[in-house]
Amino acid sequence: QPGLSLNGTQFYSLKVLRLSCRYWAEDTESWLSNGCRVHPTSTVTETVCACNHMTAFGAGFATAPNTIDQTTVFDKFADIGNNAGVLATVLTTLALYFIGVIFLRRVDKAGMKKLIVHSLPDNRSTDTYYYKITVYTSHGRGSGTKSNVAFSLFGDKGSTCVRVFKQGPEVRTFQAGGMDIFLMAVEESLGDLHRLQIWHDNQGGDDRAWKLDKVIVRDLQSGDTNSFLCNQWLSMDHGDGRINRILSASTEQDLSSFHLFTTKTAGDFRNEHIWLSTLFCSSGSHFSKVQRLSCGLCIIYTTMIANAMW
Repeated sequence: QPGLSLNGTQFYSLKVLRLSCRYWAEDTESWLSNGCRVHPTSTVTETVCACNHMTAFGAGFATAPNTIDQTTVFDKFADIGNNAGVLATVLTTLALYFIGVIFLRRVDKAGMKKLIVHSLPDNRSTDTYYYKITVYTSHGRGSGTKSNVAFSLFGDKGSTCVRVFKQGPEVRTFQAGGMDIFLMAVEESLGDLHRLQIWHDNQGGDDRAWKLDKVIVRDLQSGDTNSFLCNQWLSMDHGDGRINRILSASTEQDLSSFHLFTTKTAGDFRNEHIWLSTLFCSSGSHFSKVQRLSCGLCIIYTTMIANAMW
């Protein structure tokens, strides 16, 4: 299209559209272009297709992106007054990013300690059969506890005596939304696990209550894994007022229940959503909060570049 004329020079604006004609192939369930072409009478507002077969067809178009000239891109800063909004957006997001990195880096360092496997304080050196016990504390305010937690595990070949999880000033476990890993040594295999009894002494002061999400026990010799679902309070002040729970090993039906589906969905939002996970992902995740924030920044800047091109 003709544009302005300056000092005898005529400027034109050029718009490039890529048109296509395709038909729906029912056998492959896809759009194909075989036997169809764009007719020369097509215009910017109307596409005329010429096909040599009677099928359901349609037209498509693609707008070519604007090119970004890397050699002149920084020349735009010479006219910074007309680009003040873009520059302010870039500098603000960068400043917020660096502030977030400083804060989240500290959180990541604290979370890495959650990956440490704690040996139960009552393990005996003569016991050589091992179980890994992973305890998940529910999310939410007040879900963590400072009370001393104990348990007994029952199988078809035997049971443990009362065992105690490690808890103290130097080892902070059972925090809200946390995952704690313990190593339990026993004399011999307990067989197929079918019941877990777990309780605490309610001596944690203001943090005596505890909302347990689940416990997963893995036999390190056989590789068998049992899940014990709870999602209940062990508290005299919440729920039904009980601090002692007897949990049965979960069946296939339990693991596919709607309650577990909703719990998993909420967990996926906390751990997989690119923005929510920077604040709510589980402690000790191998995909750190700083990395998640960096991915979010890349998405913002990539979107800005895409908008500039289209």
